[in-house]
Amino acid sequence: MNKEQWKKVFGSIRDEQLVDLCKVWDVKVKGFRTLTKQNVKQAKKRLMTELVDFRTLRPIIEFYQLAAVGGEHDGGKGKVLDIQVRDATIPELIQAYEDGEELHFLLGGLFSSEDVNHHALADEFLEALLTQKNVQSIEQLLMDVVEEKDVVEREESSAQGTKQIEKKIEKAEAKNQKLQQQISEWEQQYSKLKQEFKEEKQQWIKERAQLQQEIGNEKKACERVQEANETSEDEKQKLKDEIVELKAKIAHLHTQILHSTKQAAVTIAHEEKTEATQEFTILLIGDPKNKMIHESTNPVFHVVDPRNQEALEEMEVRAFNEIWMLDYLVPFQLRKKWMTHDKDEMKHFKNFNEVKTYVAKGRK
Repeated sequence: MNKEQWKKVFGSIRDEQLVDLCKVWDVKVKGFRTLTKQNVKQAKKRLMTELVDFRTLRPIIEFYQLAAVGGEHDGGKGKVLDIQVRDATIPELIQAYEDGEELHFLLGGLFSSEDVNHHALADEFLEALLTQKNVQSIEQLLMDVVEEKDVVEREESSAQGTKQIEKKIEKAEAKNQKLQQQISEWEQQYSKLKQEFKEEKQQWIKERAQLQQEIGNEKKACERVQEANETSEDEKQKLKDEIVELKAKIAHLHTQILHSTKQAAVTIAHEEKTEATQEFTILLIGDPKNKMIHESTNPVFHVVDPRNQEALEEMEVRAFNEIWMLDYLVPFQLRKKWMTHDKDEMKHFKNFNEVKTYVAKGRK
């Protein structure tokens, strides 16, 4: 809907006819209670603004569409123009105008088409018409038409009109009668179109309200999802932080375990070393006077003479790991005295060979 194009259409309507058409179109002008032939010039600027408004212009386009091609239901009887305006050439359009066709119907029939080629044809036709009439604007063209009409009226009053003028008058009267009849039909059709447009508008309003409600619901759902995502991200971050903290604790515990393991290993090694280096001592009662006994380091032999009673009384027998008695070197009477100290744990050997054998088995 090109507003500048339709300004050309409305600008080509004579004032008195514009008043009648505005009644058909039910167009109201702010500041004017009723549009009349007397105040139309004064209301012209505001009227043009109202006519090119989308809400007003849409049904008017339907009006010119009907005027150009008629209605499908009546086989085209509703059309006003005697020319197939959308199939005509520029010379044919100019001739139609010369034969009495209204300029606004010719332009409106072309601009109401959905084909942009018809729009271009309308502009070319108007430019050619203004050039042929030697005028600069539609307003000047209308002024020439008014002056021509005045001349015709003066010629009629003076009875000096020619047959050509009479023919034009008859044609104009017939055209006017046809237009009056057509205007009546237009009023009915326009009223129907207006009602249909109103119903369609209500449907649009209803659909828009439904869409707005759906958009609102989707927006709320989106906000809920965003809130859930934010909560999930917060929980996720908390879990990440906890994981980092636990990993740090695990690493610390692992370090402590390694340290403790090393310390335990050191302690065990130390204990094993201590145990390994700790002397195993044997109290040997009776001196075999043997090199193996005196040079042994594991076990270590502490040799005591069984006749040394002072040594027996002073000695802490329990300090030795074992007590061995060489029976073949200790007289029976002395043997009994030593046996009173630790009879159960004392080991007895009948000869030195038994000592060597015993040491070879476990006391290396």
